[in-house]
Amino acid sequence: MSNILDSCHWDHECITNSIASVLMQLLKGFVPKELVSNSAFRGSASCNDKCTLSIGDYSIIKDLDDASIKDGVVKVIRSIDLGDIPDLLQLLVNMDLEPGIIAVDENVSINIRGELGARVNEALGIALYSIAAYDNAITRLSAAAAIYEGLGNVGKARFMERCRR
Repeated sequence: MSNILDSCHWDHECITNSIASVLMQLLKGFVPKELVSNSAFRGSASCNDKCTLSIGDYSIIKDLDDASIKDGVVKVIRSIDLGDIPDLLQLLVNMDLEPGIIAVDENVSINIRGELGARVNEALGIALYSIAAYDNAITRLSAAAAIYEGLGNVGKARFMERCRR
C-alpha cells in the first residue's frame, strides 16, 4: 500500500480505519472485517471471519497526521481487552507513534483496579516518560505504585516510587 491518503481519497474514517487495521494486525495478528471494509486495505486483505494484511512496511502510518493516528488508536482501544493495553503501548513506543501514546492516556481510565490496573498504569507511565510527557507519566506511575501497595506488592510499589523521581 503505497499511499493510504490516496487509497482513502482523503476520507478521515477510511484513514483512521487503515491505521487501526495496521495496529491490530501487528498487535493481534488479525484485523476485524469492519475495520478493513472501509480502509485502504479493503481490496488487498485476506478475509474469512477475520482479516489479515500482507504489508511489508508498517511504517506507512507513521507520517499520517496526529489526529488520524489518535483516532485510529482509539478504535484499537475499543476493540481490545484492557489486558492488551501494555502490549499496545509497547507497539506504539516501538513505532515511535507519540500521538498514539497520548490517545491511550486520554482514553484509558486511571481508576482501573487490581493487578491489571497497576500493569496498565505502569506501562502507560513508562510510555509517557519515553515521550517526555513527565507530568502525566508521574501521575500514572503514582497510580501504579498506590495499586501495587494496596495489593501488598511493596517492592513493586517502591520501584514505581523511584521511577517517579
